[in-house]
Amino acid sequence: MENLSVFLNQLQAKFHRRLEHASLSHYWSLYVVLIAVAVSYLSELPQYTAIQEFISTPYGQAKIWWLENPLQAVPVDHFFPLAERHLGYNAGCASHCDKLTFRIALPVLHKIAPFGIWTLVITSHIAAVAIFWMTYKLLFRSSADSVSASLATWALAGTYAGELGFKDFYYGDALAVALLLGAMMTRRRWLIMLLIVVAGFTDERAVIAAPLIALFHYWQSKNPTFGADQQHLKLSDLWIAWPTICGILIYLLMRVFLTKSFGVSSGSSMLATIDILRAHLYSNYPVRILKVFEFLWTAPVLFVLFAVNKQGLFSVNSLIFPMSFSFAAMPALLVWDVDRSLYYLLPGILISLFFWQFSLASLRSFLQLCLIGTLVWVFPGGTILRSIDFYVSSFITFNK
Repeated sequence: MENLSVFLNQLQAKFHRRLEHASLSHYWSLYVVLIAVAVSYLSELPQYTAIQEFISTPYGQAKIWWLENPLQAVPVDHFFPLAERHLGYNAGCASHCDKLTFRIALPVLHKIAPFGIWTLVITSHIAAVAIFWMTYKLLFRSSADSVSASLATWALAGTYAGELGFKDFYYGDALAVALLLGAMMTRRRWLIMLLIVVAGFTDERAVIAAPLIALFHYWQSKNPTFGADQQHLKLSDLWIAWPTICGILIYLLMRVFLTKSFGVSSGSSMLATIDILRAHLYSNYPVRILKVFEFLWTAPVLFVLFAVNKQGLFSVNSLIFPMSFSFAAMPALLVWDVDRSLYYLLPGILISLFFWQFSLASLRSFLQLCLIGTLVWVFPGGTILRSIDFYVSSFITFNK
């Protein structure tokens, strides 16, 4: 056993040295992104042949109408007659179209590049590539270590979150998340505000995740080591978060203005029902929830445990991250598409890696394990996790 441990350590050190040598290339970030795209495609090939079929469906026609008519409520009854609107798959499609009124970023982009549904598809692909690039650049900025930044990018690529931009022909979530990461990348205050506003008009969930951006910029300015001198939050420090706060307020004020001026509103069908919560507890856990980030879910857990160990359970640094993270995850409890909603937690995952409080060697080892796990692990549909789920659920009763 000792010989095996020595062999594995030597193998890991050799692999890291090879990566370090390769990363000396001026084009290394490009290579990292290309490998990430390859990992994402090999994990789950996008079904491009289904796009043409999708265009011919009522749902596809409704999405094209939405792209061609910014800031107008989709006439759901026209595409989904009342007799069909509450039946199975059509019910979810109709509910989604009902909420598109204020998601105007892609329709406005479609005015510039009018390619029909391909505007959404191409934009999602570009956003997915941008997410890989920004993931690498952000984590390299933190550690100045190309190995850990590369491993994190590739580990992300093999998860649902890394694949979504390439197989999303319906929503455009990758654009919203890419805009949030762009707000993390830049230090220009006006650009942070602009990116958050545009992300909000891509999908409302981006605004709910925006406090994570404020927290990132606050901690980045403080370079926290979670020592005893950083247990208290000063009000004078909150000015660092004002671009994010202003972005959220501008988005909300613009929605009120658009509602009052144009008389438009967004639907709220199929939101926060007991059936949704039941589905999450009985059906969506563990697969649809854990698959979003797979083993990278452990990064924020380790981050919080370290903060609690250093500063105590009720210190600011121990509470503010899990509170922001939980707030960003809240939409997942309210809607059917739990995996898409959890996708907006990517800024939180990156925060926990950016401010990694352990050694660089431990970060490399952790991300290497995440990458290996992501590539070889097939999520269990009927293993012990599912057995535990049904056992716990058997004690929970819902009344309609």
